[in-house]
Amino acid sequence: MRIPQMLLCCCPACKGELNVTCAEYKDELLSKEFLAEKYQNLVQKFSLEEIQNLLNKLNWTFQNETELIEIVFGRVVYTGNIQCTKCNEEYPIKNRLPRFVKE
Repeated sequence: MRIPQMLLCCCPACKGELNVTCAEYKDELLSKEFLAEKYQNLVQKFSLEEIQNLLNKLNWTFQNETELIEIVFGRVVYTGNIQCTKCNEEYPIKNRLPRFVKE
């Protein structure tokens, strides 16, 4: 699960805001041109403050805008947990995918 998807998701049970906890992540390399274009699209939809708040919750730090862009689009949460701030429902992240349907 990547940062843009985290910003777009809401709780399927109550439509509340979700908090993501990361247990394992990997950085994947993407082309600089791709990153720049996707970043411009993202900041048109979400404020830089919203993006930075999510990264802070995940304890992911960056030193400059280039590192921020690389984290936002290159870092993938492979395993972790998603919890709704409204109804406290929890959903696991396994193999990069949030599991919103109970097994």
